[in-house]
Amino acid sequence: MTQPQNQPVPPSVLPLKPGYKTTEFLVVVLVCVGQVVAAAADWLPPRYASLSTAIAAAAYAGSRGLAKLYPPKPAT
Repeated sequence: MTQPQNQPVPPSVLPLKPGYKTTEFLVVVLVCVGQVVAAAADWLPPRYASLSTAIAAAAYAGSRGLAKLYPPKPAT
């Protein structure tokens, strides 16, 4: 039996925001830009700048993966 078309089906989980609209994305972008600037100004060796950029990107990817794996439930 299907539900009538005029009644909305309540969502079982809240929708996720796109990745580029999250605070984590903004933080990763700012960290990466800061690391590039620090490496260009010789404040940070390029090796450490690239390593920390890779770590920040991997942490962001992991956080998005967890957010999609365990989406928030609506408050009841």
